[in-house]
Amino acid sequence: MLEIYSFISAFSKRSLDLNRNIVDLQADLAVTSRLNLIPLMRFSTSTLDKDDYLIQNISAREAVYINDAMTNVMKTAHFQGKKVGRRLSIILQEKVLAAKAYNDSIVRCALIEANVDLETFNQDLTSDFLKKALQMDQRISHDMGVKNSNTLVVFDSSRDDSAERYTDVQVDDLNRIFRVSSNACQE
Repeated sequence: MLEIYSFISAFSKRSLDLNRNIVDLQADLAVTSRLNLIPLMRFSTSTLDKDDYLIQNISAREAVYINDAMTNVMKTAHFQGKKVGRRLSIILQEKVLAAKAYNDSIVRCALIEANVDLETFNQDLTSDFLKKALQMDQRISHDMGVKNSNTLVVFDSSRDDSAERYTDVQVDDLNRIFRVSSNACQE
């Protein structure tokens, strides 16, 4: 089985494109796989994707705020299941990038479209569990040596030494990464 960790920026078209393609490729793998989306919180804009329209047109402080707010929303939705979390992540990113804005109305529309239970979501959004989960994600990213978004770490659970980290991943890289990882898992 492949364990795939996708470290993303909540606030990036490139991360959105990667996630869409990972979900599609995952369905085509010849081996079982599990995808873990980990939106990264950032305390500076140095590693945010500077090609994104929103980042070019807002202050650094606002970019960090939006990225962290979107990360909180995405992580909270994951408490209702990985599929719900992935669906919300993609929908929220699409809506924010299409609107070239981030606000409560966009978040609410994304939550409704992703079929997130709003009452549970609102309770979870302010919970200590969310804080602990975000801290755990940051610890995982640190332990795996992840410094930037658009990084994949792929584990083959049948082999102890199978972890591969791919940085600055482009959509075009995904077929090669998954083909190599899938072949290694079958050996």
